[in-house]
Amino acid sequence: MNNNCLKLASWNTSGWSGRNQAFRQEIIYRLSADVVFLGETKTTEDTKVDVEDYITIANNRVDIHYLATGGSGGTSFLIKREVLDEYSVTRLHYVLDGLLVIRLVNKKTDRNVTIAGVHLPPESSVHCIEPDDFFQHLLSMCYDHVEDDCLIFCGDFNARVGNKCDFIQDIDEIPNRVVTDTGYNDHGRSLIDFCLQSNTCIVNGRINPLNDGFTSISHRGKSTVDYVICRHEDINLVRMFKVINVNDFIAEHQLSHMAENRVSDHSILAWELYTTAGIEEGTGQGAESPSHDKSLPRQHQTANSCSSELPTRYKKGTLLNTFLSSVEVTQHCEELIDKLLDRQH
Repeated sequence: MNNNCLKLASWNTSGWSGRNQAFRQEIIYRLSADVVFLGETKTTEDTKVDVEDYITIANNRVDIHYLATGGSGGTSFLIKREVLDEYSVTRLHYVLDGLLVIRLVNKKTDRNVTIAGVHLPPESSVHCIEPDDFFQHLLSMCYDHVEDDCLIFCGDFNARVGNKCDFIQDIDEIPNRVVTDTGYNDHGRSLIDFCLQSNTCIVNGRINPLNDGFTSISHRGKSTVDYVICRHEDINLVRMFKVINVNDFIAEHQLSHMAENRVSDHSILAWELYTTAGIEEGTGQGAESPSHDKSLPRQHQTANSCSSELPTRYKKGTLLNTFLSSVEVTQHCEELIDKLLDRQH
């Protein structure tokens, strides 16, 4: 592995059972990612995701529907054993179905990366969670980890965001996103609200749009519901991003003899993340040594407290959202917000 860069991947497996386990194991082996998040594993206490040369951290769904013949939901992280030579890995315990969080700390540099794997059930599911409540938990997590060197969210959000903007135009310095899916749903509305409130943005469509694409393809149609999301200041740490169609991957690696009748509808998201600060300014699009701007505000927030005083960066984002819904943003908008913040003190 590259000591300065982690190869990451996220995939909704649509189940990890005995009859398809070998096939999915082979896909993970061929991906050769350092860390893989798996959504909708449908594993139970008696079953688990097991891949040679990887350790598994799992969060199985406890509340199983009475009609289910096996497990449902469920998430797992696979971490290459050789990664443990360079990083210490800890599971962070957030008690929420569909959320699994780990932290990797570089043993030499002490820089850390927190990765939150997400599987938010679709609106039609019996396990559907109120999306605003779910994203409020993620927002609280942003406050908890505001001092972290890097914070990443990934997985199946069952959210279609269309061409809605996930940052505040003319204020946030974020590259525009190339839109693949123009569909929009309630989960997507909640996801966009979360990005605006937390100063995070969608990675899909921003790093290399030529490698982008729909993340869910089935007889029902095509959509983008799987995402990688990062904070604004972390976008330059993402070196590469691509959406891998599973059927194309099977053909490329000649795995059709192993594939069962129902291959996962979801594509694999793969990206590379720099874990050490560079010496040159990078763009996040293949630059050899992207830098991380440590001057950006990263105030401390008391853990697990959404009601206590929020960091300035989040208060400003919330107030800007209020302005956007009520008045036209002008070139003096930041000055007006700063005055409002001053009055709070």
